[in-house]
Amino acid sequence: MDPRWYPLILFVALLLLWGVLNAAFRRHRQEDCPRCGGPIERIHRSKLEKALGLLLVYPTGKYQCDQCGWIGLRRRSHRRSTRT
Repeated sequence: MDPRWYPLILFVALLLLWGVLNAAFRRHRQEDCPRCGGPIERIHRSKLEKALGLLLVYPTGKYQCDQCGWIGLRRRSHRRSTRT
């Protein structure tokens, strides 16, 4: 194979990888617990968790499950919640 094709092949591979990762992050942005599938609610983050969120490419939030007690960081949606 001609080495001039390598940049194009690399570019296509990176596009495919970006698409797969983007789909995975969209799936994990849901408001469901990853352990039990129950509803989760936002809770306060520590200063260390806020600093970690600044280093990541996407905004994070700390959530807790109402049913099983799971606590963890999840990707936040850019849309504001309509809950009252």
